[in-house]
Amino acid sequence: MEKGDLIYYAQIMPTIGEYNLLGLKVRTVGEDWFAAIEAKTKRAYLFNFEDIGVTIFDNRVEALDILKEAEAKKPKLKTDEIEDELCKRLDEN
Repeated sequence: MEKGDLIYYAQIMPTIGEYNLLGLKVRTVGEDWFAAIEAKTKRAYLFNFEDIGVTIFDNRVEALDILKEAEAKKPKLKTDEIEDELCKRLDEN
């Protein structure tokens, strides 16, 4: 991992139903951590080297596969249940 490397972050937040793939550029590398920045928003993210291969990848396809796998296993959220109930009631009328 070196400054300037392009990496991909599979941002997986199942409790709120968010699954994002972010392209980041490494800006700082420490002993056991690194920071990367998203080009569009300029938002910085801090990671441990332990995250590499789990949510951080140098290959976009690999990151996308992990993201799709996590999204397929996502839990049903309360908002999904409410939406399903509303649709069912609308169909009845």
